[in-house]
Amino acid sequence: MKRIGAAFWIVSLFLSGCGMLPQAVEQMESQLGEAALTAEFGAPPPPEQEALPTQAPAPTQAAASEPMEAAAAESPCHRAAAGRPIDVTIPDGTVLREGEGFTKTWRLMNQGSCVWDETYGLVWFSGETFGAPERIPLRGEVAAGESVDISVEMTAPNGPAVYQGNWILQAPDGSFFGIGPNGKSPFWVRVEVVKNEASVLSITPTAAAQVNILAAGEATLYLEDDLDLDQGQINAEAGDELRFMLAEAGAAQLELGRNTRMAVFGAREPQMVDCQSIPLGDEPILLESLRDGVYVCYATNRGLYGFLQLSRIDLEEYILNVEYVTWIGP
Repeated sequence: MKRIGAAFWIVSLFLSGCGMLPQAVEQMESQLGEAALTAEFGAPPPPEQEALPTQAPAPTQAAASEPMEAAAAESPCHRAAAGRPIDVTIPDGTVLREGEGFTKTWRLMNQGSCVWDETYGLVWFSGETFGAPERIPLRGEVAAGESVDISVEMTAPNGPAVYQGNWILQAPDGSFFGIGPNGKSPFWVRVEVVKNEASVLSITPTAAAQVNILAAGEATLYLEDDLDLDQGQINAEAGDELRFMLAEAGAAQLELGRNTRMAVFGAREPQMVDCQSIPLGDEPILLESLRDGVYVCYATNRGLYGFLQLSRIDLEEYILNVEYVTWIGP
């Protein structure tokens, strides 16, 4: 270090004597100073450089497939979606005549992870049943992602109106599932029923004698309405023989007026001799166990026989549509 300092002063004197510019002297002083520092303490470290951001490595095929496998594992077992179209037959608003038979077909897609088979079923959920069974097993197998057409034989109810029946699917464990964003919504059939002008009540005369009709027609009863079966009047002041009422337990029923007798006959339209031959009673008839279209035989307080058809039994809105015929003997 002493030798470098001595050399520095010698060179400085020489440059000054030679008349060199002061800037040169300053530059040499700086260079010699740096050399002195390097000799004493070693070379200074290189200046730090700003670290550049590194790019994440591309995921491998196995890593990329993990979210897909996880999503498949989380897919619900039981889930359906509407097919294209969902209404293969009888779209909403189809016009039918009273009593007209039809086949409703829905197209559904298995959007879950489980295979549908015969242990799955189509189940009536609410609204009008249209005379169909309340549960219909599926036929064959429907794998995940496949579509299936499900058909049900139905019959248009009596009474002009717009009717809707809601249906849903049932899994083997008894749980219900359907369509919609949450997979819980039912699908439906909605039709408009118009009056069949050509249909008339036909009474076949018995072999013994010609039967005449005293009263015949249709009526719509609401709760606490009365029907006079001799005159065909609703809420007549006198002579009422049939009442649409609620029992104390809340069950809808047909109550009988004074000296009126009645009994359920069945699905076939009875003749006068049929109603004369079956035992008639004076107990109320519960409606919850009866299906639309059932026939009931009666005897009025005047001793006249007839039949009543319960065309439509609506126990949600408490509406009862009936057709009645009261005979009078020859």
